[in-house]
Amino acid sequence: MNEVSPRPMKLKKFLWRNSNKDESNGRTILVNSIPSLSQEARVNNGKFGNNEIISSHYKWWNFLPINLFEQFHVVANFFFLLISILYFFGETPINPVTTIAPLVTVIGISMAKDAIDDIKRHRVDNTFNRIQFMVLTHDSKDNTSSFVQRNSQDIHCGDIVICYDNSSLPCDMLILASSNLNGKVFITTDNLDGESSIKTTNALAFTQNLFTPTVKKIENDQLYNIDLGLERSTIICQNPCEDLKAFEGSLNLPHESIPLALNSVVYRGARLCHTTFMLGVAVYTGKDTKLSLNSKPGFRKFSSSAGRFNTILLCFMGAMFLLTFIITILHFIFNEKPYGSPWYYFTPVATPWRRVQQYLTLLFIINYLIPISIMVTMELQQLVLALYITKDVEFYDPGSNEKAQVNATNLADELGQIEFLFSDKTGTLTQNKMIFKSYSLANDHHIYSVEEGALFMIRSSNKASTISDPTKKSSINFLNVNATNYFSSSEDEDESAEDGLGSSDDLSSQMAKKRIYRLSKEAEQFWTNVVLNHSVEAKTSINEDTLEEFISYNAASPDEKALVDAAAKVGLTYIGLDNTVRSKDTDYNIHMVRFNPGILSGKPSKVKTRKFRVDAVIEFNSVRKRMSVMVRDEEGRCFVYTKGAEVTMLDPRVS
Repeated sequence: MNEVSPRPMKLKKFLWRNSNKDESNGRTILVNSIPSLSQEARVNNGKFGNNEIISSHYKWWNFLPINLFEQFHVVANFFFLLISILYFFGETPINPVTTIAPLVTVIGISMAKDAIDDIKRHRVDNTFNRIQFMVLTHDSKDNTSSFVQRNSQDIHCGDIVICYDNSSLPCDMLILASSNLNGKVFITTDNLDGESSIKTTNALAFTQNLFTPTVKKIENDQLYNIDLGLERSTIICQNPCEDLKAFEGSLNLPHESIPLALNSVVYRGARLCHTTFMLGVAVYTGKDTKLSLNSKPGFRKFSSSAGRFNTILLCFMGAMFLLTFIITILHFIFNEKPYGSPWYYFTPVATPWRRVQQYLTLLFIINYLIPISIMVTMELQQLVLALYITKDVEFYDPGSNEKAQVNATNLADELGQIEFLFSDKTGTLTQNKMIFKSYSLANDHHIYSVEEGALFMIRSSNKASTISDPTKKSSINFLNVNATNYFSSSEDEDESAEDGLGSSDDLSSQMAKKRIYRLSKEAEQFWTNVVLNHSVEAKTSINEDTLEEFISYNAASPDEKALVDAAAKVGLTYIGLDNTVRSKDTDYNIHMVRFNPGILSGKPSKVKTRKFRVDAVIEFNSVRKRMSVMVRDEEGRCFVYTKGAEVTMLDPRVS
């Protein structure tokens, strides 16, 4: 195997940007937490670079050479450049300006278009790089620390940053503290992996407790005279890699070392949600972040039509060169001096250079098989297509007041080359709303429909059948309609209509609803399971105008939120964690539920708030297919609640 020269890689690094030196043992980051470490942290962490984002292709000083080099990757441009050069070696009455002028015009238009596109990228980069974040800054003179606004591009490894709710994270960070007292931080990672569901991460328990005074000061907007209480500490972690599931490291303190897990790290591009703020320390910045490592480097893109055009052009060029070669041979054959011709008939000697000149002369004439105007036409076509896209009313979204933007005008016609359109899941083209509609209980053959502030028992008015209960002497009348017929999708309705079974509207007319004004003991236990056995987080806010309390929920999956919302409709409202008592660690797991029995009857009743301590949680997973919690009520009674897929819940082996 031939040995590959390292020169191209060195040249690439020289032309673009230098990479950090590889560290075989990972990287060591000094946390910039106290004023006495400010200078040392700046020197130690400076080798990792800043947090500048660069998505543009060119710099002002390398645009001309690099773009010209890319322009002549187009076969037509290279061909006409070659023809223009050969004009100076052939004998032809054709003026070279007829080829050079259109070529310069085409390349000039294309370069101007690329320059405008790259200027837009620079502006987008500047917008992101100048987003303001609160960064812990030290004053060596006064020996004090305060959170000061700083541009995103000026964040370095080891800096401690505050990120507020609904803001995009500026870099890959280790979570030190959260505004949520349980240390949970909620993020969305749709910019990273395309998943729009809410994910839960956790702050380090040590720093969450240590930073409690700082968290309270931030809540009161007191961002000066900050004392984190964190002594000299270093983060030892692995080198940057593109794997979103890989992170190993430790937080080394003077007297102990705390291992770092993946669920305590958040990446650049993730968005903070349902969390007032979080404190984090920058671990990877700039081009070392996961998002940058998974992004393709900037380069000039060519559409598929341009590739096909180059192929066709190469075929025409081959045919043109071959045709010129044949005509040149025929020229010298027919112009050879015949035997016995007059003395004044002069035929120059066919020297090799003479043959080359004649070949070039004929080539200049035949090269009009490939008109240079086609390049001008294609460039103008791309500009017109891009203009139509930006001005298309169908691409305008009145909700966000945004219109379509063309980031690469040379790819505008690529939209017309789509052959297949794939949809990954439900929700991509639909609203993906999940609403709790009905439920049934064990040993109860009725179906209960949940509506806003009302609960109905559904019975059949004329299609009731009698089924005997083997454990009882009496018979039970219940609705002889299965769930798939009554609670059906639009597609099911169409199919049932074709079969003569009627639509869901017909079935609804045959139903008799009986309103339920009070939950039975079994139903109350069912809804208690729903309101406690979940991973939903509650956030309480008050309307300043009406002073009305409003509780919003955020969940990792829409089905859990739908269940908790349904529980609130029947009178069991999940309030969230109890933030008033903090005597021991177990008190962080006290959940509060508001019981309002009068919500079903519409009559005023005594509202009672009950507290449940969650002692253990077994999270849902694909193997177990269920979630279980062990809770303790105010009287000290223990309950184990389980929910999951019916395949596992109805299995008699489930204990």
